[in-house]
Amino acid sequence: MLREHVREMAESQAATQTKNDAIITLKDWMDDFYSIAKVALYNQPQLLEALGIFVRS
Repeated sequence: MLREHVREMAESQAATQTKNDAIITLKDWMDDFYSIAKVALYNQPQLLEALGIFVRS
């Protein structure tokens, strides 16, 4: 019973680490995406706002 509990805790910790790694990877990708979008859509602020990037008028 104790072994099973320890195994489940280890699996849970591994799953949490995998999730956290995926979130960091996604955040890095989105940071790059937003940087590129700001350059590519510089003259089209309405499209930037459609992506959730708010620009000053």
